[in-house]
Amino acid sequence: MRAEVYPVCRQCGQVPRYGLFDGFRIHGNFFCTECQERLLSAEIGSPFYLAMAAGLKEALRQKRGG
Repeated sequence: MRAEVYPVCRQCGQVPRYGLFDGFRIHGNFFCTECQERLLSAEIGSPFYLAMAAGLKEALRQKRGG
């Protein structure tokens, strides 16, 4: 029996289509490519932009594995 572990995006809570190859990690926090692309095209100050910025800041403050 093979156990498989899939990443879950910290921002949207979804499992990305291509698993670990479909996003990036910051101190153990996974962010999917879709949220990354949404952030890059989001208007500064929009609800998504502010939520993503807060999530990134929190991830950067955490110690690895914390």
